[in-house]
Amino acid sequence: MNRPNSAPNQAALDRAIRPVSDREFALFQKLIYREAGIYLVPAKKALLEARLTRRLLELGLSSFEAYYRRILEVDHNDELVVLLDRISTNETHFFREPKQFEFLENIVFPAWKEQNRSAGGSRQIRVWSAACSSGEEPYSLAMILWDHFPPGSGWDFDILATDISTRVLGAGALLRGIGARYGRCGAQLQVTARAMA
Repeated sequence: MNRPNSAPNQAALDRAIRPVSDREFALFQKLIYREAGIYLVPAKKALLEARLTRRLLELGLSSFEAYYRRILEVDHNDELVVLLDRISTNETHFFREPKQFEFLENIVFPAWKEQNRSAGGSRQIRVWSAACSSGEEPYSLAMILWDHFPPGSGWDFDILATDISTRVLGAGALLRGIGARYGRCGAQLQVTARAMA
């Protein structure tokens, strides 16, 4: 006996949610900017709607305003993390932005070595890799630092890798066996390398 499929298809579910209005977009735009410093230009309205529609369905909500109210009134911290994870664009790869790495290798590192030689400067290097997604950029930094300040050279360096998306940092931590720590509006992976003998 054939029974009709009672499960609605995705297109039917998407139609059950009203499109995000300009007013609702402005509410999210202000919230996201206030909490994370990310400014969504008006052209990102479709992106916001596409990335949040599934979450509204998961929560049984029929409007973006209802979702906004839920974030503010019900479970601000937990749902804010979900919101930021959903709207974040997580682009990452090793040695991304090659000109920055060239600048470090050709200008910054030689200057540090010279400062240390002539003025007895610090052999401690601290690097912050912000918006690092799942961590390929800070690992790239660690590779070039080890190349220029190898073990036994007397140099010591720490890399702090942060991103607003706990989802990608969690994935990076699991893949690399590094512990993840989560903060109010950001998450961190701590990478510490000791090049001292």
